Amino acid sequence: MNPHLEAMPDFTTDRHAAARQRLVDCGIAENLIIPTLEDIWRDHNTEQCDNWDERLHLEEQEVQEAERVAAEEANMCRQALEEEVELAK
Repeated sequence: MNPHLEAMPDFTTDRHAAARQRLVDCGIAENLIIPTLEDIWRDHNTEQCDNWDERLHLEEQEVQEAERVAAEEANMCRQALEEEVELAK
């Protein structure tokens, strides 16, 4: 899934109660828990977006290289065919 399209979760919900509690247990002030979880999520999402972008860039380069090779092969075949036609004349 494209990480650019992911929405930040609501860290105030019961689903994230255990994560909030772990931060409380580590001594993080209550008013900093949600911002801390959001910062961690943003950092992770940014990394995932960077990886996604790099993967897309590499895939695009592979497609371009494959197209270049195919065009080169088609050109060589065309030239060979033209040479055969010339020789046949």
